[in-house]
Amino acid sequence: QICFDANGNGSEIMRATDGTSCEGPLTGRIGSGRLTMREPGNLQCDNGAEIFRRDITCALDAQGTARCDTFQPEINGRGTATLRRAGR
Repeated sequence: QICFDANGNGSEIMRATDGTSCEGPLTGRIGSGRLTMREPGNLQCDNGAEIFRRDITCALDAQGTARCDTFQPEINGRGTATLRRAGR
């Protein structure tokens, strides 16, 4: 779950399939048809683990789904993720 205020300041919560929850702040910006997000530090998990900080860049595909590329500078880690808007 990722939420932003009008100024692009936000928070995120990630929940693993084993029930572990990881939370922290992030900032976001929309420009040139892309959403970019940056975590200021590692994401802290309730089991004592951490997820290394990520820089995330997303673009909408033809179906309106946000396809995101993630980069973890500290470990040169790369990955992908798909975001969807939560129902209200």
